[in-house]
Amino acid sequence: MERFRGPRWLAWTTGIGMTIILWLAGVTGYWLIWDERAQLITYGVRDMLGPWGASFMVMISQAYQTGESWFILFGILVIHVLLFVITAVFFILHIIRLAHAKWIPDLPWVAGMGVVLVLGSLFFPLTVLPPADFARLPSQVTFDPIFLFYLPTVGNDTAVFVLWSVHFVILTFFFLLPWIPGLQKNNPPKVRVIEEKCTGCTRCALDCPYKALEMIELPEGSAHKFLAVANPDMCVACGICLGSCLDDAITLGDTPPEIMWTMVKERLAFAQATAVDPTDIELVFACERYANQSARPYLDQHLRTDTAVVATHKNVEVIAVPCAGSIPPDLLTYALEEGSAEVRVLGCPPDDCAHRLGNLWSEQRLTRERPPRLRRKYANVPITAVWLPPDHFQEGLAADVNTEESNWLESRRIFETMTWKNFVPAFTMLALVMLVQILFSDITFPAAWASAPDEARVQIILADMRLPLSGAAGFLSDEVALRVVVNGELIDEQMVRTTAVGGQPFFAEYTLSGDRQHDIHVYYADPAQRTTYDIARRTITLSAGDIYQLQFDSGHGRCFGTKCAQ
Repeated sequence: MERFRGPRWLAWTTGIGMTIILWLAGVTGYWLIWDERAQLITYGVRDMLGPWGASFMVMISQAYQTGESWFILFGILVIHVLLFVITAVFFILHIIRLAHAKWIPDLPWVAGMGVVLVLGSLFFPLTVLPPADFARLPSQVTFDPIFLFYLPTVGNDTAVFVLWSVHFVILTFFFLLPWIPGLQKNNPPKVRVIEEKCTGCTRCALDCPYKALEMIELPEGSAHKFLAVANPDMCVACGICLGSCLDDAITLGDTPPEIMWTMVKERLAFAQATAVDPTDIELVFACERYANQSARPYLDQHLRTDTAVVATHKNVEVIAVPCAGSIPPDLLTYALEEGSAEVRVLGCPPDDCAHRLGNLWSEQRLTRERPPRLRRKYANVPITAVWLPPDHFQEGLAADVNTEESNWLESRRIFETMTWKNFVPAFTMLALVMLVQILFSDITFPAAWASAPDEARVQIILADMRLPLSGAAGFLSDEVALRVVVNGELIDEQMVRTTAVGGQPFFAEYTLSGDRQHDIHVYYADPAQRTTYDIARRTITLSAGDIYQLQFDSGHGRCFGTKCAQ
């Protein structure tokens, strides 16, 4: 709805950022459980790290084999908590440009959501999968459709690439959305203060939802104590400040503030000259959301007389304003004085104002609860307000609040006190959404490698390329080929450096047939010196789903990995 252009871009982009960070926090929460899901998450992180995945798997494998994995889980816990701290920082940025930010939900919503969550956990307790076992491939696991939707693709490089590429494109599009040309003007008129008219009343600065106005203290001896100063870089052209000023000291762009009064007078004069009954004219002020949607036929004066609504409101004049909050109360009473039988304000429902506070400020002004108040002598005159979604313009016109005993002032309120009838549908919908998520969370899926149930894996893990060489490093060149031969067939060859400062880790994984015997030969080949150097020779028997690790810490051929054979 074009709400987040210009000064609002920060709120939009930090909201996108918070979504990503909270998703990562949820994934790390599942990682801490260290079950089969956590094992798949570990493999997913390994693939995501790319060239750093070898160091990551060396660290994980060594911790798993030695039983000293506490620091791994502690690190994940620190990251888990830190992500929520970062979210708090993003949330501060999210609301930093807002005045009167509403960042604590109302108590009924908190209580209702809490009840739904507690009941969901009681009736559908979370189950924990078998512990992570890096000697076996996970087979059938369940997943969270929100946080762990990607798990079925782990192990399938093509599926992983496609999935995350699509997500990257979608996130990039949404992140850049505030700068993508839209249907409305990208450069609306900004707030401007007419200094010679400003009396320093402070109402505009108090009412502005986006901190686009502030008050500065004037020197002693000035006609007024304060002066309003505009910050156009923060203005979103909502016009709420227009409704707060009684002195015509604020306008948008170069438009003179008196134009609203002139427009009311001219529109009423035209309606009176053309109406069958000049005494039965209704002047309606509608916010721009109505104007862009269901009020367009009325604004274009293309009335369809075959509808009951139009037939009931033949003498309707509609004036579009940026927001319901941009209407000064005195403008409404001026319309009555100029001959309008009724003046109606059509604004957005509670908590759904395009400019956050326009409907609330308008209601409070019309009910004499916030300055500038509707003048006391006009408290109970036919000035009405209807607060409906912007596609309900005709319903807003047809709403009958003019009864013989009508209390006009009370009829302008946004809504009466909310009761259980208001909350039950919302919480029922929340419960149904949560139930669907729970049911999806119980669906099992096969891991990417489970499509070939007779497969097993062999992993070669070296914390440091120099370790298997022991004292023979001087006989080889700085760069050699690491070769992996299985059953007499060369299945992998990679050029590696044996003299890397600090040690160069190596990790590689190979898919082999299960339920059979394999001869594995891992060695260095030095083409320059025409020499080879054995790292390991093994004859192993793999069962379907096994993970066989050859992991070296130091010394020629020393192996302490899973199922290492002599």
